[in-house]
Amino acid sequence: MIIKSNEKETPKVMPNILIVTGIFPPDIGGPASYVPKITAELCKQGWKATVITLSDSLSHDDSCYPFRVIRILRPQSKMKRIPQTVWTIAKYAKTADVIFANGLFLESVIASKLKRKPLVMKIVGDWAWERSVNHGWTKDTIDEFQKNRYPRIIKD
Repeated sequence: MIIKSNEKETPKVMPNILIVTGIFPPDIGGPASYVPKITAELCKQGWKATVITLSDSLSHDDSCYPFRVIRILRPQSKMKRIPQTVWTIAKYAKTADVIFANGLFLESVIASKLKRKPLVMKIVGDWAWERSVNHGWTKDTIDEFQKNRYPRIIKD
C-alpha cells in the first residue's frame, strides 16, 4: 500500500534545557557526578543545554563538555550571590524551554516565575529532616523522622 499526503513534514526541534546545580566538577558529590552525565546524554540526543553552577573559581576550563557551563563565584556573601544567581538563571532561561534544578532551588523558583518558564526540581533526601538535624531540633534518623509527628516549625 502506498500512502500519499500533501502535509509537509515539520522538522523535529529539540528542546533547550537550562540545568541549575549548586556543585559541578571539580566539586565532589552526587550532583557534580550526575549533572555532567545527564547533560552530555541530553546533548547526544540533540538537546541544547546550558548548566549554571556555583564554583570556588571562575578559571576552570569547561571546553571538554558538549554544553555551555556558566559559573557563579561561590565564595561571596549570599546577599550578593543570590540576586546574581537569580539574574543569571533568568537571563539564560529566556531561550530555555524548561529549567531543571538539581540545587539552588530558591533562585531557580524565582527566576522561573520571572520568566514564566516551567521548572522541574530533583530533590534528593528530606529538607525538613536535614534542617531539623542541622538546627538540633531532632536527633532522629531519617527513617524515624519520616514516621514521627513534629511541630509545624519542623514540617514547614
